[in-house]
Amino acid sequence: MSAIEPPVAAALTTAGVSHRVFVHPGPVHSLEQAAQERGQQPEQIVRSILFRIAEGDYVMALVAGPAQISWKALRRYLGQSR
Repeated sequence: MSAIEPPVAAALTTAGVSHRVFVHPGPVHSLEQAAQERGQQPEQIVRSILFRIAEGDYVMALVAGPAQISWKALRRYLGQSR
């Protein structure tokens, strides 16, 4: 891993959660491709998805494997209408 720790890894480290960061050699276009490159099952992967909720304001969601995000629930939680 590089000297700069990704924000997700930093949050996990702070929370005391054991984790491993995988760096892919090129673009990854699907969960299945990521799992195959890592020798894992899709359920073993945590995806990080970044959302822009306002100019210069972002939130990151961590999603387990093939699980889907409920946009409605996320907007409600964040107090956003769109």
